[in-house]
Amino acid sequence: MAFDVSGLAAYVDESSDQLLAAAVESARSKSLTTMHTGIKGTQDIHLIANDLTYQNDGCELTASGDSTLTKVAMTVADIAVQMKYCQKDLIGKYTQRWLRAGSNGDLDEVTFLYNEIIQDLVKKIAAQEETNVWQGNTGGAGNLAFYDGWLKTIDAGSPINGNPTGITAATGITASNAISIMQGIYNVVPAALLGDESLAIMCGMDTFRVFQQTLVNANLFSYNGEAVDTVNLPGTNVPIVGVNGLNGTNRIISTTEGHLHWGTDLESDEDELIVESGNTPGDKNFYVTSRFKSGTAVTYIGEIVEFTLVP
Repeated sequence: MAFDVSGLAAYVDESSDQLLAAAVESARSKSLTTMHTGIKGTQDIHLIANDLTYQNDGCELTASGDSTLTKVAMTVADIAVQMKYCQKDLIGKYTQRWLRAGSNGDLDEVTFLYNEIIQDLVKKIAAQEETNVWQGNTGGAGNLAFYDGWLKTIDAGSPINGNPTGITAATGITASNAISIMQGIYNVVPAALLGDESLAIMCGMDTFRVFQQTLVNANLFSYNGEAVDTVNLPGTNVPIVGVNGLNGTNRIISTTEGHLHWGTDLESDEDELIVESGNTPGDKNFYVTSRFKSGTAVTYIGEIVEFTLVP
């Protein structure tokens, strides 16, 4: 004798409370830039440039040289993420077991669900901001349209051309040219910046992967296999850093943290989401809200090296 189960539907175990969220990008760029807090609208970044003139020492003082004061404005955008949930939507699916018996289930019964939602949203906001600070464009659309990112500002200035040999988009960044591209960028970095410990050559993680594998295949022993997103350009102390904000752009930027500025009101705002119930009689909905400010600025664009493939 045997069990005849041909009349039963396939079993799907939906008893687990674990919720899995898609992987999101890390926000690496924040650690490579100068952060400004306490900005509620527009704040000026004040710059000073001094002339240095040596003179023969004597009894009389003869002044020479000027101190030039300039400024760069940084404006932050008011950004909100607002989600609305009705617990009745959980009824009729396996999710209804999270609600207590009766018709008045409250937030405490599904706290873990909202915690999962919040944790995932915090990661996604961080990932979106990582992209926005580089690729933001107020002339665009969607999440990128709230403020201008560093790329747009750099392109509007006069950066150093990091692609002097005119590598085309048709050629692309490949294993055969990745090292020479990075070396070419390094070679045009202003010599005065080579001693700056924060100097880095930044590229998308997609470009970084090509460069990293090129080093491995070339059997270059300076390669550190433990590094996740950073490896020094062989023969130099300048790190190549992969940042998710440049993914898909084929852009490479060499600069120091003193050139790129990221502004907000309170740095922890984007990490905080509020869960609250409806505040009107009969409102059984719950709301998840995040409010924060974000914006960028770039200083001394003439010292920044930018690589763009020629169309």
